[in-house]
Amino acid sequence: MKIRYAPLAVACALMVAVSAQAAPLTFNFGGTLVVVTGLPFLSVGDSFTGSFTIESTALDSDPSPAVGVYYEGFSIEATVGGYAFSSSNAASGCLQCGAVSIEQPNVFGGTTFRAANTYLSTAPVTGPSVDGFSPFGLGLVLNGRSVPVLDSDALPLALEVSSFPERDFFFNFADDSGNVGFALGVLNFAQPVPEASTAAMLALGLGALAVARRRKMR
Repeated sequence: MKIRYAPLAVACALMVAVSAQAAPLTFNFGGTLVVVTGLPFLSVGDSFTGSFTIESTALDSDPSPAVGVYYEGFSIEATVGGYAFSSSNAASGCLQCGAVSIEQPNVFGGTTFRAANTYLSTAPVTGPSVDGFSPFGLGLVLNGRSVPVLDSDALPLALEVSSFPERDFFFNFADDSGNVGFALGVLNFAQPVPEASTAAMLALGLGALAVARRRKMR
């Protein structure tokens, strides 16, 4: 009997190991710019694509039961008007800069989800200076206002962007004179992408479960 159920035990162990392992969650996004102010190199209608990443086991650093703030493993990148930009807590050495933050409920009784390179302070944005403007702000805000999209301020493992009535992508730039320009865009999608090694381990565990079930039915 012990030998017969060995595959089942292995599968369970693998699945427990996968669930306990810190695995990066990557959410992709994309859309088009709807507002451009002070930036001659970007135009309304320009497309953008990008992603942000956070550790699935990141801890909530805010003690409030209505606010969650998650820093571990945070990074964000985007390509706007053909220019690529990125920001990372690890690269900047500032672990309390970029973050995913969640207000549930927010002041209107709904949900606000934010992923950006700034929170208590700003993680630098890496990317080209264009027409004398340098990037310094990069992120997105999903706002439900009075719509409670999420159940709590816990870090979600999946995100249905269409559930948020307001979906904004923002990009801030500044020139040498301190003039600030910005671009706003409407998000089209954001879905989590599992890390390849994690997905492979999970598939192996499910395969072992299937083998154990087949043997049991014989």
